Amino acid sequence: MVCALRFNGLNGVVQWTLDLDIPGQSAEKIYDRLYAYMEELTHGENQLTGSQIALVNKKENSFITSVREWHVFKQNVISIDRVATSYKLIANCKNNHLDLTLTRIFFDYSENVPGNGGIYKAEEWI
Repeated sequence: MVCALRFNGLNGVVQWTLDLDIPGQSAEKIYDRLYAYMEELTHGENQLTGSQIALVNKKENSFITSVREWHVFKQNVISIDRVATSYKLIANCKNNHLDLTLTRIFFDYSENVPGNGGIYKAEEWI
C-alpha cells in the first residue's frame, strides 16, 4: 500500500490531500467503505449540527462530507477549552486508489470566548 500526505499552502489555501493506493480494490468498493465510515464520523459524539455527507456523485464514485465538530484542548471539572471546527472532506475514489482532500477549515471561538471570540479561517491561523 502506497500513501502520500501532502500539504498545499499555495495561493494561501490550507489543505491536505491523502493519495492512497489500495491495490485490488474497485472504485465502488473503496467508495462504499469510505462512505460508511463518513456516515459514522458525521454522527459521532463530538459532531455538531450540520455534520453530514453533503454532496454525492455515485456515478463518479465521489462525495463531499461537511464536518462540524468540537475539538477539545483541555477539560476539567470546572472548565473546558474547546473550539467548534468545520471543514470539508472531498473523496474521489478510483480503481485501486483514493484521493481524499481536507479543505475549507474554519475555527469558531464565539461560544467559549464571549466578546473576544470569532470565526477564523485556517489561512489566518496556520
